[in-house]
Amino acid sequence: MKQISLYFVALFSIVFCHEGLCFENYYINGEPVLFYKIIDWWHDCIPEDSDLLCGSRIKYISKGETQVEYNEKEMSIKFKVNEGFADLLSMFKKCETCLNPSYFRCTWLNDNFFGLAEANDITSNVDTLNEITINAVSKDNGKLIKKIENKIDFELEGMICGLLNGKVSLHRRGDLIKSCPTKSNFNSDNSPITLRIMKSNSNEILAKYSMIIKE
Repeated sequence: MKQISLYFVALFSIVFCHEGLCFENYYINGEPVLFYKIIDWWHDCIPEDSDLLCGSRIKYISKGETQVEYNEKEMSIKFKVNEGFADLLSMFKKCETCLNPSYFRCTWLNDNFFGLAEANDITSNVDTLNEITINAVSKDNGKLIKKIENKIDFELEGMICGLLNGKVSLHRRGDLIKSCPTKSNFNSDNSPITLRIMKSNSNEILAKYSMIIKE
């Protein structure tokens, strides 16, 4: 990809919470960016530049916003982000002609934290993800995870595939304002959307998820 005018906005995009204890970052190909500026640029860019973001890797990190709720009776644990996260990204397939909903499927759980737990698929009626549930979590493991609540981060990664109204899409479904080429190097099916739950102070991965998108 040639060097383009969008890099004038390739700046740190740290959005602090009111308490100053939590923030969210967006990165394109490993570079921190002011992401809403990227979206504004793409909306208004000249036609020759409209494909320049296509195929780029986007990464979103949410820190310090997670609330952990453990239900001892049901042996379930919920990770919540009240305002949701990655609200400038479209993760879930949304279109009237799509027969199958998209969802995140858990591909790995860290048994040091979850033991023999079972993770639910993550679905959403909206494009903002704000709750993840894991079942069959022991009381001891529930206490362990609750103890590190303020150190739990979410990391979302995918490939830029198009532009919706106010969001960058990580899939090709829906009414895209700008759609990326379908040539092989921009094939989103070979570059899945992934979600990880992390322990920030040690970079330990607690859980991994991959997005399942069917026609």
